[in-house]
Amino acid sequence: MTKKHQVLRQLDSVTDMAAECINYFVYHPSKDFTRKRKLDAKTFIKTTPRKLLEQGAG
Repeated sequence: MTKKHQVLRQLDSVTDMAAECINYFVYHPSKDFTRKRKLDAKTFIKTTPRKLLEQGAG
């Protein structure tokens, strides 16, 4: 397994844990991420850093 894949696997693990406790990271825990939207908390957290790593790591 390459270093890139190891980093992406670890990033997935960390973002999964953060998505499970999203209420600690939002202004309005009773409202934010309480219903299903196009981007749920897990997808929202993963989108930007993962895309940056995939594009930047050649």
